[in-house]
Amino acid sequence: GGDVTLGSSSRVLAVNEGGVFGSAVAIRSGGHLLISSGATAGTLSNASGAGGNVSVTASNITITGGGIATGILTATQPNVTGSAGSVSVTATGSIVITDSGVIGAATHGPGQGGAVNVSAGSLNVDGSSQGATLTGIQAVTDSALLGAGSAGSVNVAVAGQLGLTNGGIITSDTRGTGTGGAVNVNAGSLYASRGNSTLTGVTALT
Repeated sequence: GGDVTLGSSSRVLAVNEGGVFGSAVAIRSGGHLLISSGATAGTLSNASGAGGNVSVTASNITITGGGIATGILTATQPNVTGSAGSVSVTATGSIVITDSGVIGAATHGPGQGGAVNVSAGSLNVDGSSQGATLTGIQAVTDSALLGAGSAGSVNVAVAGQLGLTNGGIITSDTRGTGTGGAVNVNAGSLYASRGNSTLTGVTALT
């Protein structure tokens, strides 16, 4: 197959509004996949049923937000019990994530967060010029309510070099009462440089 581009706040989104498992989103490209400028591919649970899983495969993947949240995501809405779907992203070549680009899963309520699994020949995460949104690979729980869902695990496998620079992170993050998930990273080599950022690297945040 050829190259695939999602840009200018475009959406590939499956929303579950019922009590059964939500529809999955799958993107397959034999070439380069570019997601940019606020575009997202993902699933959302807005009910008691779980959100669908997201699977993305390409030779090379670039996710660049230009300061706007952009990427491959699953999530649950506040006050719903459905769990977020899992995220699986695979590139035989490189994955590059910059400027508020994200691969992630989030829970904003009692539903459980999904696992995030990323595999690549090489991976570079650079947060230069990012806005308020973090740049990187993350699983997040942010509900302050009792009984908040837990964040999913983050699993990253890189055959070659993993680069984390200028605020680029790999994290499982709890910003409320839910627990964070495990973070597992395996890479052939690691390069990290925080530049002017206060936070760069592999983290577990509370």
